[in-house]
Amino acid sequence: MTQRERDAHAWMRNALKGNGDRITRIENLLAEGTPDTNGCVGGMEFWLEIKAPKEPARLNSYLFRNNSNHMFTQGQKNWALAQIKAGGNMWAFLNTDHRKLLIPGVYIEHLNDMTIGEAIAAAVWEHHRGEALELKHKLLRAALSQRMPTRLSSAAWKNMKSSPWNQNVTPHALQDHPV
Repeated sequence: MTQRERDAHAWMRNALKGNGDRITRIENLLAEGTPDTNGCVGGMEFWLEIKAPKEPARLNSYLFRNNSNHMFTQGQKNWALAQIKAGGNMWAFLNTDHRKLLIPGVYIEHLNDMTIGEAIAAAVWEHHRGEALELKHKLLRAALSQRMPTRLSSAAWKNMKSSPWNQNVTPHALQDHPV
């Protein structure tokens, strides 16, 4: 976990503390792909993979490809898909230098190939630097305590990939049914 990822974890832990909720940082060197964070918010357990990429200047630029950002490994993708297939909650938390994004785990296998605009479109929660945090913390808590869709529909993926800067796609394009 990089320093920016540790900072993102500390921010997340602080944003969600209280009311008996739990956020635990995981460092597992034995099992490939295990996410950085496990938590329970509002009685709903979840796993979270934290990434802290440097955000490109243009929305249509790739977030992870063709730069030095730490990409999702195949092990992380496999773990996320197995978790989702088993009916568990899995999320990606991106902490860029401009915003924080909470993205459902169904997108993890595609995040390395997404533009920043596509990642924003996939997010169920977004926080811009300098915005008031109280409401955002409440929204983040609500998002993490919901069971999320287990599969991205092919129509939603096709729509996301074809839309300019992908601002027409919302997480509501997801289908909520088992793999």
